Amino acid sequence: MMGNFRFQMGLIRAYFDAHIQQKLMYDTQKEQSARNRLRLGKENGSQRAIDEAIRILERPSTDPGAYQLKQRCEQLG
Repeated sequence: MMGNFRFQMGLIRAYFDAHIQQKLMYDTQKEQSARNRLRLGKENGSQRAIDEAIRILERPSTDPGAYQLKQRCEQLG
C-alpha cells in the first residue's frame, strides 16, 4: 500500500494539513502574547511594549511537532 502513489498523496496531504494546523496554533499563541504586551503599554511605556511585541512576533517557529510534520511531508514528497 505504501508504494501506491495515490495513497502517498493522501498521506502527504494529511501530514501537511496537520503541519499547517500546528503552525496556526503556534502563531496564534505568539500573536496573543504580543497583544498582551501591548495592553501593558500604559503601565510599562508604549515604546517598550511595542519593542517587546515585535520581539515576540519575530521569534522563529520552534514548535518541534510542526517541524517533524514538515520533515515527514518532505520525506514522502
